[in-house]
Amino acid sequence: MTRLLLLLTLLPFPALALWGGDTITVIATVQHTDSTSLTTRGEALSPVTYTPPSPPPPASVAPVAQVAPPAPDVPPSPHPPELTIMSFRQMPLIGTDFQLIAERQRTDTHVEYDITYRSNGLLITGVYAHPTVGEGPWPVVILNHGWYPLDKYTSGHGMARERAFFADHGYAVLHSDYREHAGSDTGHDPRNLYDGTLGYSVDSFNAIQALCTARPAQADCDRLALFGHSMGGDIGLNLLTAHPTTFDAATLYAPAHTDAWHNFNRWKHDYPYGPNTLEHWGEAPTHGEHPWRLVSSGTYLDEIQTPTLLFVGALDGEKDTDVPAQWGVELAFRLRTLQKNFDFVYYPQSGHFFDDPDWTDMMQRTHTHFQWNFDQQVEQTIEDDTTLYPY
Repeated sequence: MTRLLLLLTLLPFPALALWGGDTITVIATVQHTDSTSLTTRGEALSPVTYTPPSPPPPASVAPVAQVAPPAPDVPPSPHPPELTIMSFRQMPLIGTDFQLIAERQRTDTHVEYDITYRSNGLLITGVYAHPTVGEGPWPVVILNHGWYPLDKYTSGHGMARERAFFADHGYAVLHSDYREHAGSDTGHDPRNLYDGTLGYSVDSFNAIQALCTARPAQADCDRLALFGHSMGGDIGLNLLTAHPTTFDAATLYAPAHTDAWHNFNRWKHDYPYGPNTLEHWGEAPTHGEHPWRLVSSGTYLDEIQTPTLLFVGALDGEKDTDVPAQWGVELAFRLRTLQKNFDFVYYPQSGHFFDDPDWTDMMQRTHTHFQWNFDQQVEQTIEDDTTLYPY
């Protein structure tokens, strides 16, 4: 397959410019070498000016650890030894005991199951879906859901549309509830500090490992993709920076901030661990090996190797009152500065949860993005005569 070079064009730089038309507004045009382009829908908006922040100084980067599983009766800690991205990279990650518990629903084209698995010893619940038509095995996509109140969250919540879409388009779909959610173990960290979603990131990674260790016939673990929404985008960025060679492709949908301080300051002050976190870490750092920087994926964006699609909604602050869409724009500028392989798509009529036609457009773009990158990996595997199975 001829490779298409995907480039982000935001002109003039450093400001964003919007071109108005009868039905099209463009805040970002993704240029292909064949001169086609991907644009956004919506009414024309006034120009939005954004000056990207100065990049933070680099922090220390640890090598990816070669981890041997511990004795089966001594599961490793479910918490990183230190609350840092690099500690997450190096800690033992053991996902085991993937179980189909009960059939949840079945359509003419796919089936869903309630599942459990072990994440460094913790029992985690979730949902697994795969097609019932066509021939497998199917590429695997991990869904990372956003924040919901723990007392209202039920297994599989927040990603029903996405599970159905992916299963209907030829994917084995894995949705982890994470620790604390639904029927999962709590996994309380006795340090009582904000962990920047690293605990949930452990559970997401281990979901893939548990599935791929079980090797169900429907799942092709040589083709792995990631899809994260909101807080799940934050979790996705933790995975993409700490484990940069695990995924073939990724989509981040209205993601939270890459700086853990911004997420904590917006949502977590009043949590039980809030006062203790401020007492130990203080407020926003500006430089150096500060805890807030070390627990933030944004400090390590240069580690990302996975081709990524980034989607955000309206920038006016009225349609998305949950996660400021400007955070996604900041991420786009930083990825562009780092010359990462990514595309940016903006939907000026959408809020935090996209509605049609934008949601369907996002999913179709994501499907194309995943399939194209799977094809590239297959070609590279044939050329190198190596396996892509990461475990």
